[in-house]
Amino acid sequence: MSKTSINYPLIVDDFARLVGSANGLLCIIQLQGISIYNPTTRICNRVYGGFVAPVRHYQVAYGFGYESHTDDYKVVAVCKTNNKVKVYSLKTGIWKKVTDFPDANLLQDGLFLDGSIYWLDYLPNNLPNIVSFDLLKETYSQVTHPPYDEGEKRLDLGVLEDRLCILSSYAEKALTNIWVVDGNDSWTNSLFIMYPQDHDGWARFCQTYCISNYGKILLRFGYRICIYDLNNSSLTFVNDIDDCQWVCSFDESLVSPIGPGLRYRLRSWKVKSRMGDGSSIAI
Repeated sequence: MSKTSINYPLIVDDFARLVGSANGLLCIIQLQGISIYNPTTRICNRVYGGFVAPVRHYQVAYGFGYESHTDDYKVVAVCKTNNKVKVYSLKTGIWKKVTDFPDANLLQDGLFLDGSIYWLDYLPNNLPNIVSFDLLKETYSQVTHPPYDEGEKRLDLGVLEDRLCILSSYAEKALTNIWVVDGNDSWTNSLFIMYPQDHDGWARFCQTYCISNYGKILLRFGYRICIYDLNNSSLTFVNDIDDCQWVCSFDESLVSPIGPGLRYRLRSWKVKSRMGDGSSIAI
């Protein structure tokens, strides 16, 4: 495991965040706009439109993913103030309004998996709904919850072995149960992980990224990245990565962030590779 810094053509502001990745493309949200960026080719596409002032990006829950049937990359924007939804297509270069979406309280950006975006819809005094948005049909549905253990818990979505999982964390017990969807809306309690002994009381396991062929899971505890070994139940933190607020998995590719619908009004540039210059994000 190692840490690498990449240069990208954006000035970081207080609201900058990394929404997600798909086939080597990153979606980065800032007050100044949305950027779809390929760190491998260093080509960036600035996306304009969507929700404009007075709606700010921190008032919008986003999702980013790939739709294989139409070979298209899409940004989904859900406005928290009025629950209006817009979808941006990289292939056409335009925003489209979506009406089939209920009132929702989405506190975090969505998780992309297998052609759909997933969010937790936080309900007052109740478990949050698991909301699914199909990128091809552009329709909304809900996913049933697993049979959690009793007690106060915090829920987070993740991906494990290319399947949706949900992390159910119990602060009083200092452990996290990981449930994995097992088809037909059923869930399997895959494993539980105890918190590290030096935890500060507020952090929890809040995201999973991948699992190796040797039974090692890459996941996040608070703002730290760690590896959990299923073979001996050991937990190892990755060195020099202790303050990651936005994290996603990433694969190198030559996919262009410039859709064919944008070629007549190209809003992109290629970043010069200069060691020690520019900002960096953790991926």
